[in-house]
Amino acid sequence: MKIIIAVDDSEFSQTTIDSVAKRTWPELSEFLLVSVAQPLMTDLGGMVLEVDKQYCQDLIERLTKSLEAKLPQYKISGQIVEGQAADEIIRIAEQWQADLIIVGSHGRRGLNRLVLGSVAESIVNKSRCSVEVIKRPLESVSYI
Repeated sequence: MKIIIAVDDSEFSQTTIDSVAKRTWPELSEFLLVSVAQPLMTDLGGMVLEVDKQYCQDLIERLTKSLEAKLPQYKISGQIVEGQAADEIIRIAEQWQADLIIVGSHGRRGLNRLVLGSVAESIVNKSRCSVEVIKRPLESVSYI
């Protein structure tokens, strides 16, 4: 089984890693952690001036090591891509022929969700493979 775990710099990524690590997976499963580098700054014409790849690299290394320590019997790797998060995660899933995408949910509601959108929802709606959304416990969700 080939599993993509979409990660970002939020607390939900570690929650997602912990959830994955608690389960039993088929013997030859492979895990690919994917982080999408977002533009830090654009000019008025929309041209990307800077992308924080080093930050994403550090994140991928930290989370990959965390998962390797918990699931040492599996092949675990990481990849960084640039672009729109949902589109890039789906593209990598198709290219890698993933069986499952696992993504954390920020649990945004109201105006925050309208403004920021939902990467998880977009992946669920557009992906050709199965998608699992890991949510944080209800008591920690903000309804602003």
